[in-house]
Amino acid sequence: MRGTWQAAGCVIVGALVWHCSASLSASDALPPPELEAGTSTVSNIVTFAMDSISLGDGRNPNTGVRAWETLGYDLDGKVTDETSTDVCTLQPTAALTSQVDGLDGRDDSFGSNIVPIVETAGAVPDLTATETQTIQDGQFTLQIQIAGLSDDSGQTADGLVAQVFASDAFGGQPQFDSATDWPVLPESLTDATTIAGGATARFTDAYVTDGTFVAGTNEHVVVPLHANINGFVFTLPIHEAILAFDHVAPDQAANGMLAGVIDPTELITIFHRFGGRVSASLCGSAFDGIAAQLAQGADILSDRSNHAGTPCTAISFGMGFHARRIANPTKVAAPLDYPDPCAASDAGTDAAMDAD
Repeated sequence: MRGTWQAAGCVIVGALVWHCSASLSASDALPPPELEAGTSTVSNIVTFAMDSISLGDGRNPNTGVRAWETLGYDLDGKVTDETSTDVCTLQPTAALTSQVDGLDGRDDSFGSNIVPIVETAGAVPDLTATETQTIQDGQFTLQIQIAGLSDDSGQTADGLVAQVFASDAFGGQPQFDSATDWPVLPESLTDATTIAGGATARFTDAYVTDGTFVAGTNEHVVVPLHANINGFVFTLPIHEAILAFDHVAPDQAANGMLAGVIDPTELITIFHRFGGRVSASLCGSAFDGIAAQLAQGADILSDRSNHAGTPCTAISFGMGFHARRIANPTKVAAPLDYPDPCAASDAGTDAAMDAD
């Protein structure tokens, strides 16, 4: 995010900082605060589609900083290392490294602990590069539609409204331009049939500060992160989502960040289908070890807070992105089927037991 920001002179809500009366400065481990600049009078409705993402794998060869350490936000207001005791209780078998934060307290256990499991189990050595290429091939994206955002890269205003549409295959190679009308998945719509009815992920109190758009800091929104890993299609809910980007040009959203928390149970359910696709052996007890590893990634509470004396219930999440302005969507895609390879395996096992 542009510049730096600090909490002095701002109202603090939970672990994050908003509603400041003046432009101040601190680490970009927090999104920039909302300034008292007045409600946007812009009537524009614009849509951006993610054309690349960063999931935290890799390391900066010059500094040695791991990529995940630069993703996400300081959701819980703590800078946690292996010795911290003022935090929630990890799973009994989890290593203390599971609670370690990134730079300036950024919370991204997903990048630190879960991405390596995905890369190993799915034989995907560079998940960020793979997923970015899949997006650019037109297999999936997230669309961010905003009302009240001007073309001014220095805009400051509140009262913006945003919604997020999940999209599967475009049906060709997207150009990510004003003619790109990417179909929306019905599961991300409130009525599953019309875009006019709006998205299930809707932010009604967004703002823009000096050209940086921010949504979700004082709302409770679930963003459906739809993705495709080597043909395996899934939608992972990002709870308590925060969405931000620098509006560097009328058609570009740079330095984007999607942050929030993941329900371990939802993640394990998705991963069970993924494991069954990799190998039928992972439909049974062989998956138990992977499920345990995933659960050990829990490092925060489900409301983005963190305190001692209670079990960790969520996995912190951070994802970087770049997006380009496309046409406002007009098409609703056909509903997707999410086949479970393990269902057939389980049915075969049940049949064999009945025969016995």
